[in-house]
Amino acid sequence: MKRESPFACEITNLTPGEKARTFELLDILKAAKREIRELSDGFAFRYAMSPELFRQIAEFITYEHRCCPFFEFNLTLEREGGDMWLTLTGRDGVKSFIREEFDLQ
Repeated sequence: MKRESPFACEITNLTPGEKARTFELLDILKAAKREIRELSDGFAFRYAMSPELFRQIAEFITYEHRCCPFFEFNLTLEREGGDMWLTLTGRDGVKSFIREEFDLQ
């Protein structure tokens, strides 16, 4: 059986600089999102494809993966020059956590 981490953000796993950068990246992702799709176990966020935003999403994922290991992340690039999708999913309770983190109503 796979061990599950506590369902709590462990922001102390990040340095002060990484914490600040995570919040900065979160603000960028909130502002850039084009669409939100609610899933049974999380949310999918659509973004216009740009190399800079791709790098920012990847950087955000690396920090969030360390402080919130209960998330599952997927970053998908649509074919033919389409958009990007960041999908955050997880076990029961993760949707409300995502709602709060991304200021979703």
